[in-house]
Amino acid sequence: MESLLFAFALAFSFADSAKIAPWAKDAVAAVSAAGIMNGVGNNNFAPTAVYSCEQSALTLLRTYNLLTK
Repeated sequence: MESLLFAFALAFSFADSAKIAPWAKDAVAAVSAAGIMNGVGNNNFAPTAVYSCEQSALTLLRTYNLLTK
């Protein structure tokens, strides 16, 4: 339970956390806590921004590395 609360704290520590859709908050907390997605800088997650090819590749690489440890 404590790690779940920590994950939510990470997700909602982003300066733009109010822009994260309610249905996505659990997923943002999970990928943030796992280190898969860490935001775009300046403490922003940018949930409404365009997701680049480079960001997609990095997300896939981090997910792969996490799953193959």
